[in-house]
Amino acid sequence: MPELRVVVDKKLNKILDMIVEEWGLYTSKAELMRSATIYFLMQMGIIKELAKEKELKSK
Repeated sequence: MPELRVVVDKKLNKILDMIVEEWGLYTSKAELMRSATIYFLMQMGIIKELAKEKELKSK
C-alpha cells in the first residue's frame, strides 16, 4: 500500500489524538485519516464516478 505523509499543526494533532485515544473510535490516526478521506471522496461523488467508470469498462 502506498504511504502518504502529511504535516498537521499541533491543534489538529491534539484533536486527532483525542478522537483515537479517548473516544476509541479508531485504532490509529492513520486509520482515522483513511476513513475521513474515503468519506470526503464519497461526499464529493468521486468514488461513485470511479465505480461507474469501472463498471463501464467491465462491460
